[in-house]
Amino acid sequence: MKKIAIICLFVLLFAALIACGGSGDIDEALVGEWLFEGTADWTYIFNADGSGERGAVEIQTFTWSVRNNDRIEFNFGAGFQNQTWDYTITGDTLHMANRGGERESFNYFRIGNSTDLPGTWAWTDSEELQFIFNADGTGSHNFLGFDSAFEWFTARENLIIDNGPHEPNEHWHFDILVNTLTIESRQVAGLTLSYMRVN
Repeated sequence: MKKIAIICLFVLLFAALIACGGSGDIDEALVGEWLFEGTADWTYIFNADGSGERGAVEIQTFTWSVRNNDRIEFNFGAGFQNQTWDYTITGDTLHMANRGGERESFNYFRIGNSTDLPGTWAWTDSEELQFIFNADGTGSHNFLGFDSAFEWFTARENLIIDNGPHEPNEHWHFDILVNTLTIESRQVAGLTLSYMRVN
């Protein structure tokens, strides 16, 4: 009987250890797409089912879970080293700090679409040059009747214009004051343009 009791005790302790070291939780605040605060098109995508992906040109998939409400554990699959990052979310900003290696840290902004940007905007120096932003995230440059299509999204005060696979993306800091849109390039120092809302 004593042996059985000891075995049962070990079984209960083992079960408790498994429960404490389970698969982790999903933080709904993390679910979504996040853009690196720099000019690189590096993004993290956290899905609600615990899957995700990160990268720019080359995309790396992973599974993820959260420990202690402040730590993300990444599993990149066979052949890759898993990673653990501390994280905090403040408003639309995700701060991540690697718990291994050189302890680097980065900020990411939640990706969405500004509700103030959709419409037609004419360059203040020439109304023949226009930006058209549609509410569905599509848009176009219009110059002398010729359209060049793109897709757009915003991450906090950052505007990213995706010109397709054959043209580089554009990174702008944008601000809207009444009916004036001001965009400042994050790639070309000193390049600032202003547009007036047409409709």
